[in-house]
Amino acid sequence: ESLQDNKLVGRFELEDFDLGMVDGFITYGVEPAGILTSVLTLGGTLGQPTVEGNAAIENGGIELLHQGVTLDEVTLSLSVRGQQAKVSGAATSGPGQMQITGDLLYDGRGLGGTLYLRSQDFLIVNLPEYSIRVASDAEFTFNREGGRIRGRVEVPYGLLMPEEMVNSVGVSEDVVFVHGEVEEEQAKGWPLVLDLDVLLGDDVRLDGYGLTGRLGGRLQI
Repeated sequence: ESLQDNKLVGRFELEDFDLGMVDGFITYGVEPAGILTSVLTLGGTLGQPTVEGNAAIENGGIELLHQGVTLDEVTLSLSVRGQQAKVSGAATSGPGQMQITGDLLYDGRGLGGTLYLRSQDFLIVNLPEYSIRVASDAEFTFNREGGRIRGRVEVPYGLLMPEEMVNSVGVSEDVVFVHGEVEEEQAKGWPLVLDLDVLLGDDVRLDGYGLTGRLGGRLQI
């Protein structure tokens, strides 16, 4: 009998765990809050582990310092059955709301799944120079080979007030020039493909670089 065939038996419980306690272990300007409760039973084998149970976050909040926004009324639930799980959650930011639903699957090849993200008038950046709200309807599919985000993102409101142009935007590091033409090197690591239709709404304004006006249009990313 190989090590991979050894049976797993266990139980993991958390009751009213304060997520603020993990603040010191998280970098990148993210400060979480909320209460985590979970009851998970571990089974199967080392080679094919299974989990049964539920986990939920209530009264949550996430402060994104670099974006200048705070996600409030954060809820997240995870229902796990065997090697599959259902995910649902919600949050508010500024005047808007966001919902996330989806399914996860774990097999011998790793974790994969599909998540659906929908938002309305959701504040994603609120800094002195930039304030942007979005309405989105997007799908995120992923596995160990890579991920793909596709859907539609509308920007109903944006206020861009850059004080000065410090640096111009350079070419991405994964771009090389061959005989005067631009080619992209093969992506390294975990590739992420974007297929997004971005639409600027009627209230996207620029006030900077000596220019004042409205921005509009559509961009396919």
